[in-house]
Amino acid sequence: MYYSKGKKLKKKLISDIYKQLVPELLLTAYYYVKNEEDSKDIVSDVFERMLKMPEQELSILIEEQKIKGYLFI
Repeated sequence: MYYSKGKKLKKKLISDIYKQLVPELLLTAYYYVKNEEDSKDIVSDVFERMLKMPEQELSILIEEQKIKGYLFI
């Protein structure tokens, strides 16, 4: 499990997820709110919550490949 390697790795993993999924997340958010700034705020809030998430919980989402489901709820 990655979570035993510390917060630096957690931030790197979240950064990688962000880079990979942010375009799709922004489009999805915009579809619902029809406002670009609100869409950016929503996506930013989701990633801020991920940074605050306990490392073990985040690890489970990543390892079980449920991260997209979490992000698109």
